Amino acid sequence: MTVGAGAAAAQASYGEIGHFGGEKGTEPGHLEPSSEAAAFGVNPKDNSVYVVDLPDEKNEYRIQKFEVVGGKYKVVASVKFKPADAEGPEEPDVVEGLAVDPTLKRVYVLAVEVRPEGEKRIDAFQGAASQLFAFSTEQSGEALVPVGSEGGVLAGPKILKPLSNKVGESLLEPTGIAVDPTNDDVIIMGNEGTGEEGSEPLVALERITKTGTLGARYVDSTNYFEGEAVSPAVSPTGKVYVENVDEIDEIPSNFGSSAKPEPLVTFDPAFEKLTIFPGGPYPYYGGSLAIGEEGTIYTKASIVQQLEGKITGFNYPGVLEFNSKGEEEGWTGGQSVATVGANGPCKIGFNAIPSIAAGKEHTVFVYEPILASPKILEFGPGGSGCATATATVPTAKVTGVLVPEAEPIPSVDSVTLSSTLTQANALSVEWDFGDGTTPTVTTQQYQTTEVTHQFAKGGTLEITETIHTDDLETPEIVEHRKIHILPPKPTATTGEASPVANTTATLKGTVNPNGEAVTSCKFEYGTSSSFGSSAACTPSSLGSGKSAVAVSAAISSLAEHTIYHYRLVAIGVGGTSEGSEATLTTGPKPTVVTGEASSIGQTSATLSATVDPEGAAVSNCHFDYGTSTSYGSSVPCATLPAGSGTSPIAVSALPAGLSSGTTYHFRIVATNASGTSYGTDASFMTSSPPKIEEEPVVTTPTTSTSSTTSSPPPPGPAVVTLAGSSASANAAGAFALKVACPADAGSCSGTVVLKTAKAVVASVGHAAKRKAAILVLATGSFSVGGGQVKILTLHLSAKARALLIRMHVLSVRVTIVARNSAGAPYTGTATVTLRAPKAKHH
Repeated sequence: MTVGAGAAAAQASYGEIGHFGGEKGTEPGHLEPSSEAAAFGVNPKDNSVYVVDLPDEKNEYRIQKFEVVGGKYKVVASVKFKPADAEGPEEPDVVEGLAVDPTLKRVYVLAVEVRPEGEKRIDAFQGAASQLFAFSTEQSGEALVPVGSEGGVLAGPKILKPLSNKVGESLLEPTGIAVDPTNDDVIIMGNEGTGEEGSEPLVALERITKTGTLGARYVDSTNYFEGEAVSPAVSPTGKVYVENVDEIDEIPSNFGSSAKPEPLVTFDPAFEKLTIFPGGPYPYYGGSLAIGEEGTIYTKASIVQQLEGKITGFNYPGVLEFNSKGEEEGWTGGQSVATVGANGPCKIGFNAIPSIAAGKEHTVFVYEPILASPKILEFGPGGSGCATATATVPTAKVTGVLVPEAEPIPSVDSVTLSSTLTQANALSVEWDFGDGTTPTVTTQQYQTTEVTHQFAKGGTLEITETIHTDDLETPEIVEHRKIHILPPKPTATTGEASPVANTTATLKGTVNPNGEAVTSCKFEYGTSSSFGSSAACTPSSLGSGKSAVAVSAAISSLAEHTIYHYRLVAIGVGGTSEGSEATLTTGPKPTVVTGEASSIGQTSATLSATVDPEGAAVSNCHFDYGTSTSYGSSVPCATLPAGSGTSPIAVSALPAGLSSGTTYHFRIVATNASGTSYGTDASFMTSSPPKIEEEPVVTTPTTSTSSTTSSPPPPGPAVVTLAGSSASANAAGAFALKVACPADAGSCSGTVVLKTAKAVVASVGHAAKRKAAILVLATGSFSVGGGQVKILTLHLSAKARALLIRMHVLSVRVTIVARNSAGAPYTGTATVTLRAPKAKHH
């Protein structure tokens, strides 16, 4: 059943307040029901009750008004009325439904006429709404005064057209009437024929205004109800509800709409164990739904009886109650002869079809039209006699195992608490666990309540379970039990030891008191997992908070080069917590000093360092090296430092795979029993190979001609060319160079400078000091178009010619500085051999 956590409107108990009638007959106060007359209603302003019974031998019906007189309901007024057939023969019509309008002070009764048979008649032998009678609730003496035309007819056959042969004009087979308190309309529910042979009529609701005219009609054109809906009822806000087999549905507020009804309450028999809907026998002719002034919705249901905690398999008529949101508030009635006797309270007979009507202040009335002894029962707050619900004391289970009340439960365990109900379902359950938490379970739990909880504190706690049930006689059940929870122990977490020296260390960790006082905190340590020694934590007082507190302990007199095991231990009122085991190793580690690189070649070098074992044998010695301080490669020391002394020992290694002209970083790494030490970073650069080119060439990147770039293009290659790897000057000291400029450079222009490749002494003589220096031999400039080659003649200076004649051969460095047409610069160099001119032979 779709329900919520609506609190029952009843007070301490909700049951039968009383009943009246019970005598069959035509005398005032007696009831003479028949299958054609079982309508009744209640004025929600004063709980006066109106009942239709008979007809008598004159085919007259009677309305009797009952009020409380001297503490008991008695008949105070009545009226007789006779429905008239629209056409003969004179047959007694039937009555279907009674409704009270407290605002207009009217009581309405609907009469139904059976449609005759005829050759061209449609819907023959079906009942149709024929006359709506209205009488004042304000009696005149002992008479109820008619409202409207003679006889109290507010809307007759001319309005309702019960015998119309036009499809859809008559309202067939009425199943109840109700008053809309927002506009005083009377709403008649029935069916509308479709005119199609063999098709079922559609459920329809017709409005009749307070002046007796037709209002809007709603037709279930989608056939949502499949012809099964009955018993209209209207809320204080004008919402129209009907009962539909296993639902209570809301009719669209716009009666002219073709929209489907919307469910307010849906019953699921797969989950309901104590209430069965709809209640039997099924109310084919209405009277099974009523709404009070406060919005409470009442409907019929059957209540399954439980005796001694067991379901008997028998069910008896009762009343289900919902709030305006469709949330179940509970049920009442449901008693049987076996439990209360033939005339006991809260027993609604099931030998006839009972009807219900809502009264004031959460009261509801049930008309029991049993032919032998018809009676009316009143249920409400303060009533009694209905079946009472019970619940067991909550049980406690941990991982499915039942825990006795006296047995303590560790606070780390999750506890499942549960109770069993008899003769009730749990709509919601409020729990007070005694540890400061008070959750509410709002899902309907039927006959077994259950919640799982991990207690926030320890001690002997009292659990209070408040069950809101669907048994209005016992709307609330409170159960208590004690539970013994072991306080939570502290949480100890072992940390990393730091600093660790040769014979001392500082142990670290954290302790979370978990809300309870910590009585002891220490570090256990030793050379094995058995520990053997301990040191108290600092600080010594950790409080009783719920956050981790950092603790430490300084230990000394340790042996060098030794592995020690340690852990943190904290003790509280809830028990002892041991941190995980950790280890440390005392020092000293090796002392290492990175040296220099020597014997550096193009692809080789010798790395050097010193390693002091510091009293323990060195198990690993190697050099890390690479082109950055990330290294990436390693090479073992040529030999391990021997022994376990305390003096530095020289070590070396030859790294492999070096590249020429490259800077390398390296460091020494050594390990002994106490750990690994890393030396500082050092670096060296391998040498580059010499370069000799046959034709010195200076090039620059090719100029880009793309129109999409905004930066100037790089210079095109400017090429300087000699006849070979060497050149000879003539007697005048002149020699030629070729300068080439590629086509895509646009043009090349620049200068050429020749210098000695190394410092030389340019002059000879008897000077006191002769200083060696780089000598400029010749200079020249050029301008060459793109794609052209130009011969450039350079002339040696006098000092250069003298030097060349004296040295015969000079190693010369050529430097060219060029720019392309875009102005992008480029500088290049080359080395050539310059020879003196050959001597002439005669």
